[in-house]
Amino acid sequence: MDASPAEQAFRKVESELDDLIVAAMPEFKAMGLAYADHSTRTYHYKESYLRWEAAFERRWQRDLFTQQVQITLSYGEPIDPGEPAVVCVLRRAESYRPGQISRVDSKYEESVAFDAVRADGLAGLIKSHLAAAAALLDVTV
Repeated sequence: MDASPAEQAFRKVESELDDLIVAAMPEFKAMGLAYADHSTRTYHYKESYLRWEAAFERRWQRDLFTQQVQITLSYGEPIDPGEPAVVCVLRRAESYRPGQISRVDSKYEESVAFDAVRADGLAGLIKSHLAAAAALLDVTV
């Protein structure tokens, strides 16, 4: 069975994003980030929509508080394959003590054109979001 135009468009961007992750991995490690792939890359009975998703996390301990930054990049199978691809960025900065309400819990979301992500690379995008979150938490990156 041939892939639909939407799946073909997804696979093209998915492949390029995977290559960008591999190229930036040394920089991610240097920033102290943990990486996890949460993608849905195949159709099955629970998933009828393909999604590329990369999650990054960094934590610091300060006294009894955990300072945590989570940055998630995602790209979903397009509804219209002719539309320009867009990568969604979700950033969360949190400062908490286990079992208590967070002192800081800041969420930020933006969409970035894939062409810009491709041109600038993932390391720069992640570094800017990590720096913004670290400023909110008053920690050093």
